[in-house]
Amino acid sequence: MGTSEQGRVRRGKRPLVVVGVILGALVVAVGIFLLVRFLPTTAVAQQDGTVLSTQVSRGNITTTVVGSGNVEDHLIDLTTLTGITIAELNVAVGDTIEVGQLLATVDTSSLSSAITAVSDELSAVQEQLDALSDGTTETTAVTAKSLATVKTIYATEGASAADVIAEQGALMVLELDGGGEMLVTDRVGTISTIWVCEGWTVYSGSWLLSLELPVATQSSEELEVQRAALITELEALSALASEPYLYADQAGTISSLALVEGQTFNSTDGVAAELISPDVAQISLSIDELDIASVQEGQEVSIELDALEGVSFAGSVAEVSTTGSVSGSVASYTAVVTFERAAGALTGMSATATIIKEQKEDALTIPLVAVQEYGDVVYVYTTLDEQGVLGGEIQIETGLSDGTNVEVTSGLEEGAVVYYRQQSSTDTGVFSMGMGMGGERTMSSGGGFGGQGVPTGGAGPSLSAAPQ
Repeated sequence: MGTSEQGRVRRGKRPLVVVGVILGALVVAVGIFLLVRFLPTTAVAQQDGTVLSTQVSRGNITTTVVGSGNVEDHLIDLTTLTGITIAELNVAVGDTIEVGQLLATVDTSSLSSAITAVSDELSAVQEQLDALSDGTTETTAVTAKSLATVKTIYATEGASAADVIAEQGALMVLELDGGGEMLVTDRVGTISTIWVCEGWTVYSGSWLLSLELPVATQSSEELEVQRAALITELEALSALASEPYLYADQAGTISSLALVEGQTFNSTDGVAAELISPDVAQISLSIDELDIASVQEGQEVSIELDALEGVSFAGSVAEVSTTGSVSGSVASYTAVVTFERAAGALTGMSATATIIKEQKEDALTIPLVAVQEYGDVVYVYTTLDEQGVLGGEIQIETGLSDGTNVEVTSGLEEGAVVYYRQQSSTDTGVFSMGMGMGGERTMSSGGGFGGQGVPTGGAGPSLSAAPQ
């Protein structure tokens, strides 16, 4: 019996031991949880990296697009009048010419023919302008295209066809014999006569209505531009007839020549020759589709040649292509940059061109790494205590950034001191909580805090108002 009772006593104490162990484990777990929960996040995030300080200073911020290419010859177009015959040619491809040099002698008989042709064209344009001014018109008929029934007539005599269509969507609606509808939508002219009524049957070629149209086929603005160009051409032909010689108005080396002795020069663009400029070179840059919208003609460019170390050339964007080439799923566009050719800058040399997209001068700036982010809030640290903990968070607004420095548009004054942690190059923004627990909290790199909203107290930045 004694042994049996003793066994029962031992069995009765085991649950107490188990409960004690469980309670002990819970106490330890709760303690660890509270330590992790209330450990100041700012201090943890700042365990790595050296504290650096910087002053808000004034400087220039520039954003750029960088491209590479090779130095190319810059070509200049020499233009002249078309319809003239070259009696004698005084230059050839490869010749280097100067401004004012004689290029060719023109056959005067061809000039008389050209003057007559331009005069006739000018008279025709003037007739169209006169027709617009005195209201001269011609009548045209709008006909049915197939067997149909006139379902609805929106047109009214005296109304503008364009106005009726803008309001109703059509001049008439025809119900086709085979099913379906056809809209009559001739847009030009004034409706002079309506030849049908609703419910009538019409056949292919039947007149539906008549429109009065101006005799002129172009607008007065277009005709005036054409007239001015013809007058200028006529004046140039007349001057050439009195002195039938072509002279160069640009200097360079002839790379191509469209003038041929004994033949009439006819060209849609009027380019008689292309010259290689002695003073200007160019580079064709391939620009990514994400950057092309920010590249515009006239932008400043800094150019460096691999073969000429320490030398840079100032240039500008001369041309931007709107047609891209696609490689894989990425489109690229060509921008042509021109610059003054200097000694040693030879055709074919490899070049790097930096296009200046935007520039701010005398702006308040700080290093980009000093800027912290918490959700949509941007701030900086302005204090450092004896324990190495950063504080004094002040919300700021930023502007242009070049990837190294950033413009401060509000929140800080010149000379203010800003502190930040210099993180290692392998920093991923995830910092260990330590204590041998292996726990981690995810933060924005540079000591900022992830998540939305701005926490206060030890768990995150308490932002101050911008200093006055």
